[in-house]
Amino acid sequence: MSGFFSERKYRVYVTALIGTFITVVDATASFVAVPTIALDLNVGLPVAQWVILGNMLAVTAILVPTGRLSDLLGRKRLFVVGYVVFGLGAVMSSLAPSMLLLTIGRVVMGLGAALTQATSIPIVVSAFSPAERGRVLGGQMGIVGVGTVLGPVLGGAIVGLFGWRAIYWVTAAVAIAVALLGARVLERRAGLAQSSIRDFDLAGSLLSIGCLVTLLLGLSNGARVGWSAPSVLGSLAISAVLAVALTWQERRAREPVLDVALFRLPDFTVGLLSALVAFSASSSAYFLLPFYLQMVKGFSPGMLGLLLMPAGIVTAVVSPLMGQLADRVGHRRIANLGVALNGVALMSLSLMSVDSSVVWAVLLFMVLSVGLASFHAPNSTAILGAVAEGAHGVASGFINLARNLGNVVGIAAGTAIVTGTMAARGLPPTLAAVAQDGDKLVLTAFVAGFSRSTLILGTVCVLLAVFRAVRRL
Repeated sequence: MSGFFSERKYRVYVTALIGTFITVVDATASFVAVPTIALDLNVGLPVAQWVILGNMLAVTAILVPTGRLSDLLGRKRLFVVGYVVFGLGAVMSSLAPSMLLLTIGRVVMGLGAALTQATSIPIVVSAFSPAERGRVLGGQMGIVGVGTVLGPVLGGAIVGLFGWRAIYWVTAAVAIAVALLGARVLERRAGLAQSSIRDFDLAGSLLSIGCLVTLLLGLSNGARVGWSAPSVLGSLAISAVLAVALTWQERRAREPVLDVALFRLPDFTVGLLSALVAFSASSSAYFLLPFYLQMVKGFSPGMLGLLLMPAGIVTAVVSPLMGQLADRVGHRRIANLGVALNGVALMSLSLMSVDSSVVWAVLLFMVLSVGLASFHAPNSTAILGAVAEGAHGVASGFINLARNLGNVVGIAAGTAIVTGTMAARGLPPTLAAVAQDGDKLVLTAFVAGFSRSTLILGTVCVLLAVFRAVRRL
């Protein structure tokens, strides 16, 4: 073990892994804490959901600008600052006397998390040789799987023993420890880009933030209140206007935050679109399957966690192995295999009915996790390999943006297909009806919608895998 830590690259790697672990655990533990928070602060569950939504919006909205900043200012600086901000946001959250202040604290945590997400991958990649990138990024994805499994367990235990505020005290302590460790272990480097911080595209950054926030709000609310709601249409319309303004700004900016030249690189563009599709398809199933297991099959929330745990374990085990294999046989091949597995698992899930065995659902969920674990690290490695080292921060920001945006798009798409199926059968077009009404007609309609959504998204994944294979991308 002492030999392992004698090399700086492994000390850097462990620092990044600890940081990744605490951010994932924070996110998944917060899901568990939402009902308790709603009760303690005397708010409804829709309001309490801003604990999750506010954090998600903050993370996603500034990923690309922070990626660009990391290329200009140096990654160590933003990595350390990111965990300090993340920790301070956790302290604010733990002390918040109201839902408003708790949401602000969670937004601050999201801003810090965005800084760490935009810098963590470039820091790890720069510490290892290109031949090792798949393995180390696979290990990082494996830590995400471990955090996904342990987060709900640790969160539930902490909430039960000490209350929901204790989650954020623990998070703050670990975040500050990672910041101190990063300050000691990471090398201080000048920004890799040749341009000056004075050339930073502030106008483009603000436009991109506004565009993404309004888009995410529109997608999130559309799945909840209906796509024809004025608030949803207004959010999407504003996002479209800001997108046009952003395009105009980036064409005239000296150092655009969204470098259009990157999208002329096939590996970069196809890799990002593939990530958006893969995460959209997977997140839809991840979101809807718990409804099936709990409402249709009748499992308790505690048992639900146990049923979903094998998928997280599979992610933790398979990710580093497939990353290592990708270093040997080629990242594109393994990424294509992952997308294809995603498609096969989703199309198989579409065959499920109200009477299907839960064992079949759990096994297919594990296959889906194998597919995503096989795809993410090799695809990310291929994207980073397509750009110059000085653009790794921006590329990393886009990778994380595609993942986060895919999660939102997938949930919105899956929900829209399910509720549309229910509406076509004359039933209330809302998932609340599934959660509140045990009527067999409602449950049957939900399963039909779930089958339709997995079939559609699975087919898209298979077609994507074929396209990548034919075009050798």
